[in-house]
Amino acid sequence: MRKAKIFLSIFVISALLLCAAEIHVVSPNGGESWAEGSNQTITWSSTGITSGHFRIFLFDGTTELGTIATYIPVARNSTSWTVGHLIDAPDVGAGTHYKIKIRVISEAPNDFSDAAFSITSTAPPAGSIAVTSPNGGESWEQGSNHNITWTPTGITSGTYRITLLKGGVPAGIVASGLPLSPHSYNWTVGNTDSPFQGAAANYRIQVEHQGGTALGFSNNAFAISEPPETPADTITVTSPNRGENWRKGSSRDITWTSSGIVMGTYKITLWQGTTNKGVIATGLPAAQHLFKWTVGSVTGGSVPTGAGYKVKVELQAEPIADDSDVTFTIGLPLQATTLNPPHEVTQLDRPPFEIMRIPKLEIRDLTYNYRQKCFEAWGKNTGNAPYVGRFRWEWFTDCGTRSGHKDIPPSQSAYLESPEGMHFSFDCNPPLRECSIFGIFSIAPVTMDGKRLKNAQVQKHVPRFEYNQFLLSEQRFMLRFLHGSTYVNKNQGYTITSNDAYDYDFATREASFVICFPVKNCGGTAGKGDHLWDEKLYWSVHHWPSNTHAVYPQYLSNRGANRQFYSDSPIEPGHGVFFARRLSLPVQSGRYEVRVHMGPTWQGHQICSIFLTFADNLIH
Repeated sequence: MRKAKIFLSIFVISALLLCAAEIHVVSPNGGESWAEGSNQTITWSSTGITSGHFRIFLFDGTTELGTIATYIPVARNSTSWTVGHLIDAPDVGAGTHYKIKIRVISEAPNDFSDAAFSITSTAPPAGSIAVTSPNGGESWEQGSNHNITWTPTGITSGTYRITLLKGGVPAGIVASGLPLSPHSYNWTVGNTDSPFQGAAANYRIQVEHQGGTALGFSNNAFAISEPPETPADTITVTSPNRGENWRKGSSRDITWTSSGIVMGTYKITLWQGTTNKGVIATGLPAAQHLFKWTVGSVTGGSVPTGAGYKVKVELQAEPIADDSDVTFTIGLPLQATTLNPPHEVTQLDRPPFEIMRIPKLEIRDLTYNYRQKCFEAWGKNTGNAPYVGRFRWEWFTDCGTRSGHKDIPPSQSAYLESPEGMHFSFDCNPPLRECSIFGIFSIAPVTMDGKRLKNAQVQKHVPRFEYNQFLLSEQRFMLRFLHGSTYVNKNQGYTITSNDAYDYDFATREASFVICFPVKNCGGTAGKGDHLWDEKLYWSVHHWPSNTHAVYPQYLSNRGANRQFYSDSPIEPGHGVFFARRLSLPVQSGRYEVRVHMGPTWQGHQICSIFLTFADNLIH
């Protein structure tokens, strides 16, 4: 009986506490009109609630639509709401019968809006989007980078989203939330938020204005192709690779090429048949493609002479290697010559085929370098014996005889035997007139019998100025007045008016201004040393109809004040000099002919003229 009384007392106290707990919705509480998507504040008041959390619901009339917010601490009396958004149901749109309900989670206290409020729709911004790239016909490789570009009209706010379409169906989002500017996105082709659907020719791009209605599409389909396969890394042995016969103990180059190898180290081994005879070298860097080998030597010793040898070059710790295509021979070393009394010489112990090795020399591309003042040539060994010795030359000109030589040590013999040969340069500075060159080039090789000598002769006629041609680089003149300038084309006229500001001498009644013209060497050689410029370039001004000279012919060459233009500095082909001359003309009727005369050149005489007159109102 006593327990029943205690229980009843607790129940009555709890009911009284619950009746004291209250919630009152303050906003929205009826009559409000809130725009969809806008940020608004929901507020309420509460009494007698000291624990738990609030939860806010949205109702349409008496129908619960979903939750606006939940687990709001009871100490708070407001929360921010993006109007229309629900956390556990689809967002709602415009309407006029909305109410909210606020309650304590798992407890009784709650309250509704006293009356309905409205959610109004916000019209999306107007505008349009035109996709400009890719816009149909392109073929982009997967993994490459290209710019997706578009042109918007009438869009001033919001962001953009790019979607990849395949056959008109979304294949993944390329990017989202892109700013209004720039109207470009650098795309790694094929990358989206979904797996790539493979190379095809029916892709398009869709650009969408997020928060609006504007959409833009590629006008036509473009293709995404598969990336090319990465070529396999390779090594190719180039020497020994042709059945060589290398003497044991001699120094020879083992060479190879590689493709795609940028790191790691090489190892070279010697093989005879399927037997590994030893390591020649190891730990060679990836950038190295030549190793000087003392023929026959391997790590820890040497191998005997014989045939059937190959070298193998491999990338260490990788399955990439190559060996000689054809076996080579390690031959006997050279034997010392022994003198027996009385002065008899024993025969050298050498294979008989060594006697048949014949050197052959070709000289090609003998030219004169005008800038460096030297002759250049290429020598090449097209025989089957190396040259070691002296390369000599001499040439005869009307300037005298020149000669010289270049010693070829064993280390340079390979250059002479290379496909392009060996480049030689012979200093020579003949006078600036033409020269006839007759040259003898020879090599004295070190051979078995020491007697072989191969000669090659060349002959060349070098005209120093065979292609000089000095021209007006632009067939026009420039007239420079006090406040500006104007161009007058060849054989055209120009009337000087009061708008052309010029110096005027009232005593002589002459108008002064500057006339300019560029002279250019359009030929193939430099113009230094052409000491007949005074016969080749001059200018004059003639007045008609009086048939008098306002400016008598004046040379523009190496005389007087103009000497610095040509005496020491040639006009190289393709370059020129800009002449500027002060011109003073009496202001009178008639016309002036301004003429630049060039000749004789290898194409004859050339004349460029313009005609000047003064306006009638200036003549007095």
